[in-house]
Amino acid sequence: MELSEQDRIEISDLINLHGHLTDAGDLDRASELFTPDVTYDLDDFGVGSLHGTAVMREAALALGNANPVGHHVTNIVITRIDDHSAGVRSKGIGVMADGTAGSVAYDDIVTRQPDGWKISYRKVTARRAALGQQEAGARDVLELCARQPSGSPPTTCAVCTQPTRCMSFRSRAPACRPGSRAGTRS
Repeated sequence: MELSEQDRIEISDLINLHGHLTDAGDLDRASELFTPDVTYDLDDFGVGSLHGTAVMREAALALGNANPVGHHVTNIVITRIDDHSAGVRSKGIGVMADGTAGSVAYDDIVTRQPDGWKISYRKVTARRAALGQQEAGARDVLELCARQPSGSPPTTCAVCTQPTRCMSFRSRAPACRPGSRAGTRS
């Protein structure tokens, strides 16, 4: 049985609602989006997986002002898995308070619950290179930055040697390219 048009509308609304609730700080409404036992896979950011909405809420609060001020989702593609679940792939754009932005891919599994469709699994993968090229992951960047001399925080990125304004230095969607000329960005 194919997903109905109504299922597709409800799933798209679910994916779109995430940004609205998160940006408004309505973290207590996560149960409208996620199953209670959701797995939120942030391995690409060196964090591992978060399990459950309470843990996700605490992680968002701990991140505080380092959270994006705008979560924007686009390019939603829904694929039926079975009568009670679907895979959803979408693109996300996160805008930070300082105006910088990063791009991610969301890979979700949504399941039909008694109160509607909910995300039961989400993998967030940062997009760091154009045209699908592989780039250093957040963990690689963190390890390189950790090699900076101890004491005061490093003043340049260990990957591209850009000043601390480099996205890699801040461990958000790295924009520099290892092996490129120092001071260039992709």
